[in-house]
Amino acid sequence: MKNIKNMILLTAIIVTSIILIVVFLVRNTDTLYDTIMSIIYFSVMIGILGVAEWRTKNNTLLLFVFYAISYMIIFFSIRQINKHLLVTFNYLFIIIMLILNIRSINKRNNRKIMIGANIIGVLIVCIMFCGFSEPYKGRTKQEYIVMNYLLENEGYKREEILEIIPLSSPRGEKEKRVFVKCEDKNRSIYYYKYGEIIQIKSLNQE
Repeated sequence: MKNIKNMILLTAIIVTSIILIVVFLVRNTDTLYDTIMSIIYFSVMIGILGVAEWRTKNNTLLLFVFYAISYMIIFFSIRQINKHLLVTFNYLFIIIMLILNIRSINKRNNRKIMIGANIIGVLIVCIMFCGFSEPYKGRTKQEYIVMNYLLENEGYKREEILEIIPLSSPRGEKEKRVFVKCEDKNRSIYYYKYGEIIQIKSLNQE
């Protein structure tokens, strides 16, 4: 009876968490396409992790590999989701996963192997953060849009772009502001709305 109650409680927590995350994704996209894509990426991530955990449970080697690469799966999934969001889906999700994994290790017979897998997974994520020059808070859709605009329309090279920082906007306002600082001392605010740069305000003389 106790196991059934625990199972029901766990299911309720998981379902509630998924609903809250889906609501977050819906509220922080500005087009139907972005809403659909962000939900698809999130669903694929959860699906891969769930199926992989189930399929590798009875094989220590496969379970080790799964735990090691699961961090990489989450990193790429969050990175793709953020490309469709106006507010970042934070990489703290990886820390939450690490904490949950550590808590579940005590229930396993192969504790040393699981600890090793999680350490390798965290190291892989650290390398990926450096390799992709990804900020720990992630990048929003408007940051990617502004970055591409600078590269394709204004002729900048990636290394010449020093800062791209999303600025706060009035609550519920779809128009977003992004501060940009480049090597040539150009400082500007780019106004983004519905996938396009609609205005550029230079700060060089202020």
